[in-house]
Amino acid sequence: MNRETDTIETINKSYYYRLALRCIFILIAGAILTGVFLYFSLYREPGSSYAESYSIISALRAELFYKSTYLYITTLLFIIIGITIICLLYSHRVAGPIYRLGVFARKVASGDLTEAVTLRQKDAIYPIAEDLNGIIAMYREIIEQLETKMKEVREMSSLADQPAGTAERDMIEKISKRVYEMNGILSRIKL
Repeated sequence: MNRETDTIETINKSYYYRLALRCIFILIAGAILTGVFLYFSLYREPGSSYAESYSIISALRAELFYKSTYLYITTLLFIIIGITIICLLYSHRVAGPIYRLGVFARKVASGDLTEAVTLRQKDAIYPIAEDLNGIIAMYREIIEQLETKMKEVREMSSLADQPAGTAERDMIEKISKRVYEMNGILSRIKL
C-alpha cells in the first residue's frame, strides 16, 4: 500500500451515510404510522342519505383537526427522541474515541511510549488509532536502537581509560560528555 498516493479518511464516508439513512428511516416510518393511524381512527361508512353523509363529514372535519394535531405532536416527539438516540449512539462512536486519543496523546507527549491506543473497529476514527500505534512502534524501535548504540559507545569509552596521549583523552572526554547528554535526553522517554 502506497501511503503517499492513497487518501486517508479520518472518518469513513459510510458513517455519515448510515446516520443519514437511519434518520430518514425514522422520518418515513413516522409519516407512515401517522397516515395509518389517521385512516383507521377517522374512517366512517358513508350515510344512507346526503344529509346524513354531510353531517358525518362535518363531524369528521372537527375530529380530523384535533386528531391530526395530537398525532402530529406525538409523532414529532417520537421522531425527535429517535433521532436524538441515534445521534447519541453515533456520537459515542466519535466522542469517546477522541477522548481516548487525547489521553493517549498526553501520555506520548510526556514521553511514555509503553502503551498503544485501543479503539473498537466500529469507531469512526479507528484508522487514526492504527496509524498512531504504527508511529509509536517505529519510534520505540528507533529509541531501542539508539540505546543499544549508546551502550556500545559507553563500553568503548570504558576501554579507552587505558593510558594514552592527551589528544586521545580529550576526544574520549568529549565522547563521554555526548553520551551523558544523549542519556539525559533518552531518560525522558519510557519504553
